[in-house]
Amino acid sequence: MIYQTVQLNDPGGKYDNYRTDTALTVCYLAGLSDDKLALEHFSKEKVAELRANEKATIIRYLCSIRMQILRNYKQISEAKFKPGAETDNFEKCFDKEQIKFLRERGIEFVHINMRGTSSVFMNLAFINQYILDNIDKVKPLIPDWVKFEYVRSLFLMPKGNAGPGGSLVATHQKQINVFNNIRNEMIAYTSNKNSYPYQLYVNWPYTLSEKDGNVLFNDEKFLKMLYGANKDIFKAREYVIDAPAEYKESFYDFVEKAGSVAIFVDCENVNPYSFVGMLKGLDTKNISKISEITLFDDEHTSLAWDYVESYLDLDIPITHKEITRVLDNKSLIDTVMTAGVCKAYYEDRVDSVVLASSDSDFWGLITTVSLAKYYILNERSRTSQTIIDRYDEKGIEHCFMDDFAQDKVQLFKTQVLLGTLRKRITAFNETGVWQDMDVDRLADSLFHEAYIWGADTQIEQEKKTFINTYLKGGFTIKYVEDADGNRPFRMELNRK
Repeated sequence: MIYQTVQLNDPGGKYDNYRTDTALTVCYLAGLSDDKLALEHFSKEKVAELRANEKATIIRYLCSIRMQILRNYKQISEAKFKPGAETDNFEKCFDKEQIKFLRERGIEFVHINMRGTSSVFMNLAFINQYILDNIDKVKPLIPDWVKFEYVRSLFLMPKGNAGPGGSLVATHQKQINVFNNIRNEMIAYTSNKNSYPYQLYVNWPYTLSEKDGNVLFNDEKFLKMLYGANKDIFKAREYVIDAPAEYKESFYDFVEKAGSVAIFVDCENVNPYSFVGMLKGLDTKNISKISEITLFDDEHTSLAWDYVESYLDLDIPITHKEITRVLDNKSLIDTVMTAGVCKAYYEDRVDSVVLASSDSDFWGLITTVSLAKYYILNERSRTSQTIIDRYDEKGIEHCFMDDFAQDKVQLFKTQVLLGTLRKRITAFNETGVWQDMDVDRLADSLFHEAYIWGADTQIEQEKKTFINTYLKGGFTIKYVEDADGNRPFRMELNRK
């Protein structure tokens, strides 16, 4: 059976397999109300994670208070400046817990009659400044494969901040300029509020209209429109659209019905990132009956397989078998893996076999050990239609691993890249030879060795992030004297 991923322009689609974590993060930071955060399509676990993050909550409360002022400017202004008004009158317009939370962290936005002005805009100017000062601290909440500068700009009111220490509102003329910018932004928002996502104030790169719909509906729509608004193209749909629910249910059903089930992985014909992405996308409770995962590997495959066990951190035993070649140009993985399946079925009483491979060579195994039950994990980009037809004819279910969302694989990629880099450093410390002195060429080489590929623009973004995060600090080369008086050079990576 072949399942098709629902497309965004499909009017019948329910978007059940569209990711929402990035859109949800932006909603939380922008001050989306608690009742809307509880909407069904938002992950409760993600909401809890965001609530526990102090830096995220600082931005959330600042944006929430800013939005209340924008929406209710007249009432708040009257409450603040009616005869005999005190600071308490103004504070009553806002959530006491939010004000308390911000004050405990040294953030004070309540300014009464400051610097010769009685305008509520002074308070907005300071709120905008605090958001500017703190927004970069939430960068870790936005995935590496998303251009943070686009997301960052959504929270910054153009030319509406007070400046460091209030420097941009220190004189009457400066106040006029800043307050006019704030006023214009407030008018644009309040006169078109229904076109903003969930009526949240965000600094969208162009004027939103109702035909745009909710730009924070899901990650695919949000990032596609955000990149487009910045004259860019978002191409990494594999990060934001997960496999259809039918994929997961068919796999859960296979595991549930099995007496004993094991997964056998042909590392030569499986992308390690697709495999990891699939397992990360499954509910661990529903795959707890899997007795073992065996990786059949050799020296010509991606070194990412060396990191699979530590990254997945499952309660399922993972055995990594390195198959040594007799002839350098001849792989033995298919043969050894076939023998492993036979042993599992005939000796270990494994009645249900999950084969992770896009190779048609295992059709011989399937038709020979025909009493075993099979489920195939393959990849759309690597599997021929002929073998898919054979599976369908024999009633063997399969799913495409590369249809599972890759958003949870980014940390795994980083782990593999750093492991590859450390091996290079170790080799230099042993041989004194270092090939890539140019940082861009070094990054290209590391990505090539780690078998990381995708859309050109997306891979360039990932390389840029890796360079800025891990390579920007450069390397330190020093010598260490050994017991014989030798002083060889040693290289170390400088981490930020």
